[in-house]
Amino acid sequence: MANFLIYTYMFKPVTTSYAGDLFDNSEVDVKESLAHKQELLGGLFPKDAGLGKFDKGEDDGLRFVYNDEVFLHKMVMNEGGVIVFRIANNKKVMHHRADFTDEEFEDHPNCLVIIDNRKDRQIVAVEQKKMVFGEKMVANILAETFNALLARYRLTLTIDAKYHKSEFWRVVSSYPNGIKRVTFAFPYPNLPKITELVSESMKRLALETKCEPTQVLNALDGQVLNLDKDSRMLLDMIAACAASGKPIMMLPVGKRSVLKCNTDKSLVREDLDNNVIKGLMNKDFFNTWVESVTEFLNRIKLVYD
Repeated sequence: MANFLIYTYMFKPVTTSYAGDLFDNSEVDVKESLAHKQELLGGLFPKDAGLGKFDKGEDDGLRFVYNDEVFLHKMVMNEGGVIVFRIANNKKVMHHRADFTDEEFEDHPNCLVIIDNRKDRQIVAVEQKKMVFGEKMVANILAETFNALLARYRLTLTIDAKYHKSEFWRVVSSYPNGIKRVTFAFPYPNLPKITELVSESMKRLALETKCEPTQVLNALDGQVLNLDKDSRMLLDMIAACAASGKPIMMLPVGKRSVLKCNTDKSLVREDLDNNVIKGLMNKDFFNTWVESVTEFLNRIKLVYD
Protein backbone atom coordinates (compact mmCIF):
# COMPACT_ATOMS: atom_id res chain seq x y z
CA MET A 1 0.00 0.00 0.00
CA ALA A 2 1.09 3.55 -0.74
CA ASN A 3 0.37 6.12 1.96
CA PHE A 4 -1.00 9.56 1.13
CA LEU A 5 -1.19 12.71 3.24
CA ILE A 6 -4.54 14.45 2.71
CA TYR A 7 -4.84 18.21 2.22
CA THR A 8 -7.64 20.71 1.61
CA TYR A 9 -7.03 23.66 -0.69
CA MET A 10 -8.97 26.87 -0.03
CA PHE A 11 -9.24 29.96 -2.25
CA LYS A 12 -9.10 33.61 -1.21
CA PRO A 13 -9.64 36.81 -3.20
CA VAL A 14 -6.80 39.22 -3.94
CA THR A 15 -8.42 42.59 -3.38
CA THR A 16 -5.45 44.87 -4.10
CA SER A 17 -3.03 45.00 -7.01
CA TYR A 18 0.53 45.94 -6.16
CA ALA A 19 3.13 47.69 -8.24
CA GLY A 20 5.39 45.12 -9.82
CA ASP A 21 2.69 42.44 -10.14
CA LEU A 22 3.36 40.18 -13.11
CA PHE A 23 -0.20 40.58 -14.41
CA ASP A 24 -2.33 43.70 -14.71
CA ASN A 25 -5.46 42.28 -13.08
CA SER A 26 -7.05 45.56 -12.00
CA GLU A 27 -9.99 45.02 -14.37
CA VAL A 28 -10.64 41.44 -13.31
CA ASP A 29 -13.91 40.80 -11.44
CA VAL A 30 -12.76 38.90 -8.36
CA LYS A 31 -16.34 37.76 -7.60
CA GLU A 32 -16.47 36.15 -11.02
CA SER A 33 -13.11 34.50 -10.40
CA LEU A 34 -14.30 33.08 -7.08
CA ALA A 35 -17.45 31.77 -8.75
CA HIS A 36 -15.29 29.80 -11.22
CA LYS A 37 -12.31 29.15 -8.94
CA GLN A 38 -12.11 25.40 -9.52
CA GLU A 39 -12.50 25.75 -13.27
CA LEU A 40 -9.62 28.24 -13.27
CA LEU A 41 -7.41 25.88 -11.26
CA GLY A 42 -8.28 22.94 -13.51
CA GLY A 43 -7.44 25.06 -16.54
CA LEU A 44 -3.84 25.28 -15.42
CA PHE A 45 -3.36 21.61 -16.33
CA PRO A 46 -3.11 20.27 -19.87
CA LYS A 47 -6.26 18.61 -21.20
CA ASP A 48 -4.34 15.79 -22.88
CA ALA A 49 -2.52 14.12 -20.01
CA GLY A 50 -0.11 12.11 -22.11
CA LEU A 51 2.17 9.51 -20.61
CA GLY A 52 5.34 11.09 -21.91
CA LYS A 53 8.63 11.76 -20.23
CA PHE A 54 9.23 13.87 -17.15
CA ASP A 55 9.61 17.50 -18.12
CA LYS A 56 9.87 21.00 -16.66
CA GLY A 57 6.73 22.28 -18.32
CA GLU A 58 8.06 23.61 -21.60
CA ASP A 59 5.50 21.53 -23.54
CA ASP A 60 2.29 21.97 -21.55
CA GLY A 61 3.01 25.40 -20.08
CA LEU A 62 2.74 24.25 -16.45
CA ARG A 63 5.99 24.63 -14.51
CA PHE A 64 6.25 23.63 -10.86
CA VAL A 65 8.48 26.18 -9.18
CA TYR A 66 9.43 26.77 -5.54
CA ASN A 67 12.06 29.24 -4.37
CA ASP A 68 13.15 29.69 -8.02
CA GLU A 69 13.81 25.95 -8.37
CA VAL A 70 11.97 24.08 -11.13
CA PHE A 71 10.74 20.54 -10.41
CA LEU A 72 10.20 17.91 -13.09
CA HIS A 73 6.68 16.52 -13.43
CA LYS A 74 4.83 13.98 -15.53
CA MET A 75 1.08 14.15 -16.19
CA VAL A 76 -0.77 10.84 -15.69
CA MET A 77 -4.44 11.72 -16.05
CA ASN A 78 -6.84 14.66 -16.19
CA GLU A 79 -10.39 13.41 -16.36
CA GLY A 80 -13.69 14.54 -14.81
CA GLY A 81 -12.02 16.93 -12.39
CA VAL A 82 -9.51 14.33 -11.16
CA ILE A 83 -5.91 15.28 -11.90
CA VAL A 84 -2.99 12.90 -11.34
CA PHE A 85 0.70 13.54 -11.92
CA ARG A 86 4.12 12.60 -10.62
CA ILE A 87 6.53 15.23 -9.32
CA ALA A 88 10.25 14.69 -8.88
CA ASN A 89 12.77 16.21 -6.51
CA ASN A 90 16.18 17.51 -7.58
CA LYS A 91 18.93 15.61 -5.81
CA LYS A 92 22.52 14.51 -6.27
CA VAL A 93 23.88 11.04 -5.63
CA MET A 94 27.51 10.03 -5.36
CA HIS A 95 28.65 6.96 -7.27
CA HIS A 96 31.71 5.36 -5.65
CA ARG A 97 33.63 3.69 -8.45
CA ALA A 98 35.79 0.57 -8.24
CA ASP A 99 38.90 2.64 -8.99
CA PHE A 100 38.29 4.58 -5.74
CA THR A 101 37.09 7.70 -7.50
CA ASP A 102 33.74 9.38 -6.92
CA GLU A 103 31.32 10.61 -9.53
CA GLU A 104 28.23 12.73 -8.89
CA PHE A 105 24.97 12.13 -10.75
CA GLU A 106 21.64 13.87 -10.84
CA ASP A 107 18.86 11.95 -9.13
CA HIS A 108 15.13 12.66 -9.45
CA PRO A 109 13.10 10.46 -7.07
CA ASN A 110 9.39 11.12 -7.47
CA CYS A 111 5.99 10.71 -5.86
CA LEU A 112 2.36 10.72 -6.99
CA VAL A 113 -0.01 13.67 -6.49
CA ILE A 114 -3.78 13.31 -6.84
CA ILE A 115 -6.00 16.40 -6.98
CA ASP A 116 -9.75 16.08 -6.53
CA ASN A 117 -10.97 19.23 -8.27
CA ARG A 118 -14.55 18.03 -8.62
CA LYS A 119 -17.23 20.49 -7.51
CA ASP A 120 -16.92 21.39 -3.83
CA ARG A 121 -14.23 18.78 -3.12
CA GLN A 122 -10.88 20.67 -3.20
CA ILE A 123 -8.62 17.85 -2.00
CA VAL A 124 -4.95 17.09 -2.62
CA ALA A 125 -3.47 13.69 -1.78
CA VAL A 126 0.33 13.47 -1.76
CA GLU A 127 2.15 10.13 -1.73
CA GLN A 128 4.50 9.97 1.23
CA LYS A 129 8.03 8.93 0.39
CA LYS A 130 10.60 10.07 2.92
CA MET A 131 13.47 9.72 0.45
CA VAL A 132 11.72 11.97 -2.10
CA PHE A 133 10.36 15.05 -0.30
CA GLY A 134 9.94 16.29 3.24
CA GLU A 135 6.40 15.81 4.53
CA LYS A 136 4.89 19.15 3.46
CA MET A 137 7.36 20.14 0.72
CA VAL A 138 5.08 19.11 -2.14
CA ALA A 139 2.24 21.23 -0.72
CA ASN A 140 4.60 24.22 -0.64
CA ILE A 141 5.61 23.64 -4.27
CA LEU A 142 1.99 23.37 -5.39
CA ALA A 143 0.89 26.46 -3.47
CA GLU A 144 3.67 28.67 -4.84
CA THR A 145 3.11 27.40 -8.39
CA PHE A 146 -0.67 27.78 -8.34
CA ASN A 147 -0.60 31.19 -6.67
CA ALA A 148 1.75 32.57 -9.31
CA LEU A 149 -0.62 31.40 -12.05
CA LEU A 150 -3.87 32.36 -10.29
CA ALA A 151 -2.67 35.91 -9.65
CA ARG A 152 -3.96 36.98 -13.07
CA TYR A 153 -7.47 36.08 -11.84
CA ARG A 154 -6.99 37.90 -8.52
CA LEU A 155 -7.06 34.62 -6.62
CA THR A 156 -4.74 32.92 -4.18
CA LEU A 157 -5.01 29.62 -2.33
CA THR A 158 -3.66 27.80 0.69
CA ILE A 159 -3.02 24.06 0.99
CA ASP A 160 -3.28 22.71 4.53
CA ALA A 161 -3.21 19.14 5.82
CA LYS A 162 -6.44 17.80 7.30
CA TYR A 163 -6.24 16.51 10.87
CA HIS A 164 -8.38 14.47 13.25
CA LYS A 165 -10.88 16.26 15.52
CA SER A 166 -9.83 13.99 18.38
CA GLU A 167 -6.49 15.83 18.59
CA PHE A 168 -8.30 18.77 20.22
CA TRP A 169 -9.69 16.58 22.98
CA ARG A 170 -6.40 14.74 23.39
CA VAL A 171 -4.68 18.04 24.17
CA VAL A 172 -7.46 19.02 26.57
CA SER A 173 -7.20 15.72 28.45
CA SER A 174 -3.40 16.03 28.60
CA TYR A 175 -3.67 19.16 30.77
CA PRO A 176 -5.90 18.36 33.77
CA ASN A 177 -5.33 21.86 35.20
CA GLY A 178 -7.29 23.24 32.28
CA ILE A 179 -7.02 25.45 29.21
CA LYS A 180 -6.86 29.23 29.50
CA ARG A 181 -7.20 30.23 25.83
CA VAL A 182 -8.24 28.66 22.53
CA THR A 183 -7.95 30.36 19.14
CA PHE A 184 -9.82 29.00 16.13
CA ALA A 185 -8.69 30.16 12.68
CA PHE A 186 -11.32 29.75 9.96
CA PRO A 187 -10.77 29.78 6.17
CA TYR A 188 -12.24 32.39 3.87
CA PRO A 189 -15.70 31.10 2.83
CA ASN A 190 -15.48 29.16 -0.44
CA LEU A 191 -16.12 25.49 0.34
CA PRO A 192 -19.82 25.22 1.32
CA LYS A 193 -19.63 22.14 3.56
CA ILE A 194 -16.94 23.79 5.69
CA THR A 195 -18.55 27.23 5.63
CA GLU A 196 -21.75 25.66 7.01
CA LEU A 197 -19.84 24.69 10.14
CA VAL A 198 -18.83 28.29 10.84
CA SER A 199 -21.28 30.72 12.43
CA GLU A 200 -23.23 33.03 10.14
CA SER A 201 -21.67 36.08 11.80
CA MET A 202 -18.16 34.77 11.11
CA LYS A 203 -19.07 34.08 7.50
CA ARG A 204 -20.50 37.58 7.07
CA LEU A 205 -17.45 39.14 8.74
CA ALA A 206 -15.10 37.29 6.36
CA LEU A 207 -17.03 38.32 3.26
CA GLU A 208 -17.45 41.97 4.28
CA THR A 209 -13.90 42.58 5.50
CA LYS A 210 -12.10 40.12 3.15
CA CYS A 211 -10.43 38.27 6.01
CA GLU A 212 -9.88 34.82 7.44
CA PRO A 213 -11.75 35.27 10.73
CA THR A 214 -10.67 33.94 14.10
CA GLN A 215 -12.61 33.11 17.24
CA VAL A 216 -10.69 33.54 20.51
CA LEU A 217 -11.97 31.99 23.73
CA ASN A 218 -10.33 33.57 26.78
CA ALA A 219 -11.09 32.18 30.23
CA LEU A 220 -12.28 34.58 32.90
CA ASP A 221 -9.60 35.87 35.29
CA GLY A 222 -8.27 33.09 37.49
CA GLN A 223 -10.46 30.48 35.78
CA VAL A 224 -10.26 27.95 32.96
CA LEU A 225 -12.41 27.40 29.90
CA ASN A 226 -15.42 25.11 30.10
CA LEU A 227 -14.82 22.98 27.01
CA ASP A 228 -18.01 20.91 26.85
CA LYS A 229 -18.09 17.94 24.47
CA ASP A 230 -21.85 18.45 24.13
CA SER A 231 -21.52 22.03 22.86
CA ARG A 232 -22.69 22.02 19.24
CA MET A 233 -21.03 25.38 18.52
CA LEU A 234 -17.70 24.19 19.91
CA LEU A 235 -17.89 20.90 17.99
CA ASP A 236 -18.65 22.74 14.74
CA MET A 237 -15.69 25.09 15.20
CA ILE A 238 -13.36 22.15 15.83
CA ALA A 239 -14.72 20.36 12.76
CA ALA A 240 -14.33 23.43 10.52
CA CYS A 241 -10.67 23.81 11.46
CA ALA A 242 -9.85 20.10 11.23
CA ALA A 243 -11.56 19.78 7.83
CA SER A 244 -9.80 22.81 6.34
CA GLY A 245 -6.44 22.15 8.03
CA LYS A 246 -6.44 25.49 9.82
CA PRO A 247 -4.71 25.15 13.20
CA ILE A 248 -6.44 25.39 16.56
CA MET A 249 -4.09 27.06 19.03
CA MET A 250 -4.43 26.29 22.74
CA LEU A 251 -2.78 27.74 25.84
CA PRO A 252 -2.91 25.33 28.81
CA VAL A 253 -2.58 26.52 32.40
CA GLY A 254 1.09 26.79 33.36
CA LYS A 255 2.32 27.04 29.75
CA ARG A 256 3.88 30.13 28.19
CA SER A 257 3.68 29.01 24.57
CA VAL A 258 0.63 27.85 22.63
CA LEU A 259 0.10 24.34 21.33
CA LYS A 260 -1.25 23.54 17.86
CA CYS A 261 -3.75 20.78 17.14
CA ASN A 262 -2.33 19.88 13.73
CA THR A 263 0.73 17.94 14.83
CA ASP A 264 2.24 15.18 12.72
CA LYS A 265 0.46 12.29 14.45
CA SER A 266 -2.95 13.94 14.07
CA LEU A 267 -2.71 14.46 10.28
CA VAL A 268 -5.08 12.50 8.03
CA ARG A 269 -3.58 9.75 5.88
CA GLU A 270 -5.18 7.31 3.45
CA ASP A 271 -3.80 4.23 1.66
CA LEU A 272 -3.99 3.36 -2.03
CA ASP A 273 -3.09 -0.04 -3.48
CA ASN A 274 0.29 0.04 -5.24
CA ASN A 275 -1.26 -1.96 -8.09
CA VAL A 276 -3.53 0.99 -8.84
CA ILE A 277 -0.54 3.30 -9.05
CA LYS A 278 1.24 0.90 -11.41
CA GLY A 279 -1.93 0.46 -13.45
CA LEU A 280 -2.26 4.19 -14.05
CA MET A 281 0.81 3.95 -16.25
CA ASN A 282 -0.71 1.13 -18.33
CA LYS A 283 -2.89 2.46 -21.16
CA ASP A 284 -4.52 -0.93 -21.76
CA PHE A 285 -6.23 -0.88 -18.37
CA PHE A 286 -6.55 2.89 -18.02
CA ASN A 287 -10.31 3.12 -17.34
CA THR A 288 -10.17 0.50 -14.61
CA TRP A 289 -7.53 2.43 -12.72
CA VAL A 290 -9.35 5.73 -13.19
CA GLU A 291 -12.30 4.20 -11.38
CA SER A 292 -9.99 2.98 -8.61
CA VAL A 293 -8.55 6.46 -8.11
CA THR A 294 -12.06 7.93 -7.99
CA GLU A 295 -13.06 5.34 -5.38
CA PHE A 296 -9.98 6.30 -3.36
CA LEU A 297 -10.96 9.97 -3.47
CA ASN A 298 -14.56 9.18 -2.56
CA ARG A 299 -13.31 7.54 0.64
CA ILE A 300 -11.78 10.81 1.80
CA LYS A 301 -14.14 12.38 4.34
CA LEU A 302 -14.84 16.03 5.04
CA VAL A 303 -14.14 15.58 8.75
CA TYR A 304 -12.22 12.82 10.49
CA ASP A 305 -12.88 11.82 14.09
